[in-house]
Order: sequence, then structure tokens, then C-alpha cells
Amino acid sequence: MAYYNNPVPQYFQPVQVPAPMVNQQQQQMTFVDGEKEANAFPVGPGQSVQLFDRNKNVFYIKSVDLSGMPQPIRIFPYYEQFPKKEPDTQSVDPKTDKEYVSKEEFAAFKNDIQKTIESAIQNAIKPQKKEYYQNKKEA
Repeated sequence: MAYYNNPVPQYFQPVQVPAPMVNQQQQQMTFVDGEKEANAFPVGPGQSVQLFDRNKNVFYIKSVDLSGMPQPIRIFPYYEQFPKKEPDTQSVDPKTDKEYVSKEEFAAFKNDIQKTIESAIQNAIKPQKKEYYQNKKEA
């Protein structure tokens, strides 16, 4: 309350609001024997817990909403994954790999193409009429 005729100034202390308490859950692995035991595991309202099955490679997530109603249990399979190894390009053997051609095979292919091109050029240069007249004279 402020008095207007009061010569002593009044100092107000700010109100300190306490920081909210954060629930820190301990992360631990809880193991159960099957889905029945996972369903029977107690969970507090507004909480979720991850339960690992001792007998199968699955884990369960059991949740309870804020009103205390349990949610359907969720089941997830898990398995170990290994990093994929990239093939080494230096270790590829061209003799056994079907994607590569040896130098000898390439040279033979090149010679076949050159012969085909040369014969196509020779046939294109020769006049067609000359062959036609030669066939007529022989007949």
C-alpha cells in the first residue's frame, strides 16, 4: 500500500517464481519374460517405460496417460545391424569381373569395327551401275 504523504520511499522486492521441478527418469534397461509380464509391469500416470524381452528380440513400450488409463502396449522387433562395406575399386579383379574387358578383347573388338567401317566405305565408293553391267554381261 502506498501512502502519498510518506517521505520514506518504499522498495518492492521482486517476487521470485521457483523453477519447475523436472522429473528426471533414470534410464535403465528393464527386462521382462514375455508380453504377459510386460503388461503386468507397473507404470505411473503420465509415464512410459521401455521393457526388453529376455526370450525374444523384441522390446515393449508401455504407456499410461495422465488419468491413469494404460495405453495398448506397443511391440517392436530389434536386431543387430552391421555397417555396409563399400567395395574397394583397387581390389577388383578384371579377369573375373564381367563389367571389365581385357586389352586383348578390346583390341579384337576395335579391329572388327575398323574392318566393318572400311568395308562399308569401300562398298559406298564403288558405283552400283558397274556391278549391274558386269552381271548383265556374264548372263
